[in-house]
Amino acid sequence: MKMKNTFYLVLGFVLIFTSCQTKKEPAPVDPAPVKSEVTKMLNDMNAVLKTKDIKSLMTFYTDDAVFCGTDPSEILDKSAYEKTINTMLTESKSMFDFKIDIVVVQIDKRGESAIVVRQFIPDWSSPLPVRETLHLIKQDQKWLVNFSDFALIPLNKDIPAIRAAAGK
Repeated sequence: MKMKNTFYLVLGFVLIFTSCQTKKEPAPVDPAPVKSEVTKMLNDMNAVLKTKDIKSLMTFYTDDAVFCGTDPSEILDKSAYEKTINTMLTESKSMFDFKIDIVVVQIDKRGESAIVVRQFIPDWSSPLPVRETLHLIKQDQKWLVNFSDFALIPLNKDIPAIRAAAGK
């Protein structure tokens, strides 16, 4: 009986001491150099896109990346996105020849992921701007896109005209 009581007493002390220890949060990283890394990766990705080298372009994405296009039916995996981009690039000479007007990069506290918002007006959507939202993760010391969303973003004042044109 005494052995049983000693066991429970020791177990109680172990539980108290191990559960009351504070967990250290990782130190926040300086976002400036991380933003520079992300910006370089995005510039490299854009340069490859303009060469129309699909295989090289796909190396900027994780294998399990999710891609959302401008059409509600376009929620694609990497393989389907590769086929879509290949078709788009072969059908148009200037599909991806545009100037990015706005770039916002937000880095998480630990410097392991980033959200990127880019806005531009490509020929195929003009005069409507496109907003691209990306989620990047750092994997094996390399930044990769694991989520991509393209959305047409009309001005709020133009929404009634768009609704009227769509028959709403």
